[in-house]
Amino acid sequence: MESLMSNGSTQSRNTIKNKQSKREPNGPSKLTYSSSSTVRQVARAREGREQKGGNPTSREGGTTIQKVRPLDMSTRFVVFGLRFCLGWFVMSRKENLLCELHTKKGTWKIVVRITDIWRLNKHNGRQSIEMVLMDHTGTKIGATLWQELFPEFEPKLRCGGVYVIQNVKVVDTHSDYKVNAIKYLVYFVKTTSVKEVDRHEIPPNVHVITSFADIISGVAKLDTLVDIVGVIAEVIERKTVNPAYRVTVKLRDNSHVEIIMTVWEEYVLQLNDAIEKNHFGQKPLVVMLTLAKIKEPKDKYPLSVQNIKHGSKLYVNGDKNEIQQFHDSLRVPFYIGGLDDEGGVSQSQSTQNCQDKFLHNAQIVSFGAIKTLRQDCYYLTVGTVDEVMIDTPWSHDSCPYCTTTFDPLKIGAACRSCQNHVTHTIPRYKLVVKMEQNGEKANFHFWDAVCIKIFGKTADECRQDLIASGDEIKVFPACVDQLLGKTWVVRFKHRIQMQQSSVLDFSEQEHHIQSVISTLGLQPSLSKSSEYDPGNVAFVILAKKTSDQQGSSQFDSDNFTT
Repeated sequence: MESLMSNGSTQSRNTIKNKQSKREPNGPSKLTYSSSSTVRQVARAREGREQKGGNPTSREGGTTIQKVRPLDMSTRFVVFGLRFCLGWFVMSRKENLLCELHTKKGTWKIVVRITDIWRLNKHNGRQSIEMVLMDHTGTKIGATLWQELFPEFEPKLRCGGVYVIQNVKVVDTHSDYKVNAIKYLVYFVKTTSVKEVDRHEIPPNVHVITSFADIISGVAKLDTLVDIVGVIAEVIERKTVNPAYRVTVKLRDNSHVEIIMTVWEEYVLQLNDAIEKNHFGQKPLVVMLTLAKIKEPKDKYPLSVQNIKHGSKLYVNGDKNEIQQFHDSLRVPFYIGGLDDEGGVSQSQSTQNCQDKFLHNAQIVSFGAIKTLRQDCYYLTVGTVDEVMIDTPWSHDSCPYCTTTFDPLKIGAACRSCQNHVTHTIPRYKLVVKMEQNGEKANFHFWDAVCIKIFGKTADECRQDLIASGDEIKVFPACVDQLLGKTWVVRFKHRIQMQQSSVLDFSEQEHHIQSVISTLGLQPSLSKSSEYDPGNVAFVILAKKTSDQQGSSQFDSDNFTT
């Protein structure tokens, strides 16, 4: 009986093996081993067959084994490469455009350039860093980084940088103004990933110019910031004495459509100085204002565009493509300077009587009174150049988009004033000149526009002349000696905080000199020559001077920024 049972069990095992062989004619694709000893036996058997070149299929310990030939090296590399690429495509998240963002998810992956960045103090005392992000299509969106995340993210972020940003929170914007028609705002969170990359397909910035007609007709929405460009047609108001500082002008586009533009606070100095310097340059002042808000008409105030407190940028006759294109196609009348008797501004391009208006809209002061000035304002005075100060450089390297000093060793960084990406610098004049009036002396800063008018050449041309003669560029050029002994009426802006008097223009016209001398109560002491020589005049004050007008007035030199 035991023999029969043993034979029966053996037959049933053989039957199962035969069924498996029929089901898998080429042998099984998977091996199942009953114990570790069986595994070792199978491995030794396989190695022996490979050495002897045995059959690809054999039996060992009751288990069917299929021999698989090893892959050669080139095939292994191909397989590995396919597996790697397939895994990469599966695991890497798709890049999203800014126009695709919505609030229903946060696992976004965007590739953007930071076109603007600034720090902001919220009304509740909480600080934030605000940014404008732009993708390769030119679409923009606002982004906020709250102060609790400053330590992690602030060192990584810079204006002009391109970043792959993942895991951001998209929220509905509740701000009065947004940078694009997109109604969302991006928040950085703890899980946000920021990686700086090099992606040339994203341009430095894209300005979509909104036409004046679209603003006036309402096509441009009031809650969306706009970029505008136009030529100044009229200067309506300049309030530069007491806060809040503002300058209001009328802009005109090439379709003869006009709109009011008002700039506030730090933008006032930049625009006002450009207007002052253009009084005798008589060139069109083409202005571009970015991220400008549209202000609805209210009471006596008409529809206008204005800068926002942070984020807007103002360009006047700069190197921007939008300004150059507008200037090249300019075909409308424009303002060139000159003040009327009421402090208003002429809109005509005619230069008639321009010189007679040199003395208008500025207070005439003596040198002794300069040190007592208590407000930033425009002044006129007269004096003779006594010395060109050599303890400060005669020129400086500046940002090409504004006049702020910029270290050439830091090319590639952003300008601290206008935040533009600086690829090159422009040499500009910065002369400190000591002038004398009746024994009293005062220092005046002669900047680039005035020096070019005096010397007839740029600072870069002077530098090239020095290099050609074998001198260092810090050597004062020979043309500077022309200043000594000159008697001029100077129009200057005095800045209390800097204790600095910056010359905006000058005149050596005889009737201007005589007018200022008469107003100040000065009497010219002429040379022995019977003819009046404006270049050789000394001044004596007829009226008795007060005690606070004694002594000289010295001012520290400082960088002049617009």
